[in-house]
Amino acid sequence: MIPFLILVVTRLSHPQLFDPDQTPLPVTERTFAARANRHPFILIPGLSGSGLEVKEKNETKWGRLWIDTLRTLPLVIRGWMKDIKPTFNATAMTYQSASHVDVRVKDFGGLQGVNYLDSRLGKLTQAYNPLTKALIEAGYVERKDLYAAPYDWRLVNVFGNAATAYYEDLKKLVETAFRACVPLFLIHPRNNNKKVVLIGHSSGGIVLHRFVTGGVVDQAWIDTYIFAVITSGAPFGGAPIAYGFSASPRKWMFLWIGASTISTLTQDCACLHWMIPNKNAFNDDYVVGQLKTSKGDIVRNITMKNMTWTYDQSGKTGVKTAIQRTRSITDQPLAQPKVMTHVMYSIGINTTAGVILNATNPRWWSDTHSDYYVDGDGTVPTVSLSVPRKWRDTSLVKFHTYRGCDHMGIITDAVPIARILDIIAPATAEEMEYEDSLNPPDDF
Repeated sequence: MIPFLILVVTRLSHPQLFDPDQTPLPVTERTFAARANRHPFILIPGLSGSGLEVKEKNETKWGRLWIDTLRTLPLVIRGWMKDIKPTFNATAMTYQSASHVDVRVKDFGGLQGVNYLDSRLGKLTQAYNPLTKALIEAGYVERKDLYAAPYDWRLVNVFGNAATAYYEDLKKLVETAFRACVPLFLIHPRNNNKKVVLIGHSSGGIVLHRFVTGGVVDQAWIDTYIFAVITSGAPFGGAPIAYGFSASPRKWMFLWIGASTISTLTQDCACLHWMIPNKNAFNDDYVVGQLKTSKGDIVRNITMKNMTWTYDQSGKTGVKTAIQRTRSITDQPLAQPKVMTHVMYSIGINTTAGVILNATNPRWWSDTHSDYYVDGDGTVPTVSLSVPRKWRDTSLVKFHTYRGCDHMGIITDAVPIARILDIIAPATAEEMEYEDSLNPPDDF
């Protein structure tokens, strides 16, 4: 069992969480030295980057849910699926966990819920550990000036009670981080030394963007507590791969779990709905899917405008309602935050531009699909990653673009990590000289 588990789990550490067929790129490494001038820092992870815990309604003991690798193995996966699968209530317009369990995020505020997907397997399933390890090397201390804000990505969409509750917790965490680093007599709007920096990776980037632009907090609060926000690989315009998950079965992360089972898990996943393509990057005529025969003849183009036809045909009325509600918000022009924003993303990797559905099968929505590609980071197309380039106030936004880091590498590779550190903890000349001495010149 153990050799088999090690073999199959090696794919969980794959930098590309969405597409198991993407070839992982080598990750650059660097040793970082301590820096004295550090802004408190909060990490908001991407879809599936937050650990989840579960317990039965009538019990008190919590256990792993995401990810409990052992429970995903073929003989026992049915119970795991029963516990983890969310549902969308189209009447109440809410996402819900199964009625027989309680689910919570693991270690909100700390790092245990974001460093590893399954902590028992260590580096085999590491998620944000390369980033947090580098920050600790640079002098950060967990729960003193280094925090994480995991969320239940199954339930958090741009609308709904789960998002409201999460944002209240995030607001309190920002205030906690600020107060932990600033003596009370120094709390005033002009204190720029210990304000908080937040980073959102992938869907965490759009979660963060909504936090600072969606009326959750007012500008006076932002001016008091936030120094800057960083988005890393954020799908501002959505990602066609998310449409693919909603349209028909697709493999995801686990080589040993069938695409149909994955489809059951993901069809009501709130954060995946949030990542459905929107008009900020894709116009009405953009083709997100093609219904094709085995000979390659196009039976139907599925566009942004007629996307809901997909769910009418497949009978996924709840998915249709959820996505219509989501797009009623995400299709609106992307607001620019009134705080310094650093936009980080990578290009140069084949990325899903749309999906090809099997028209030969009358029930095409039950078949797996294939992709066609465009440039991006392996998950999100460049046109979506770069939406903030439309913002008008160039004094409040900086872009950091890389080539060859994939969707996870943009926050785990040493090159973008070094840039993050330059933003949140700028080094003195002496500190940088010492750090350079720790790294052979050819390594960076």
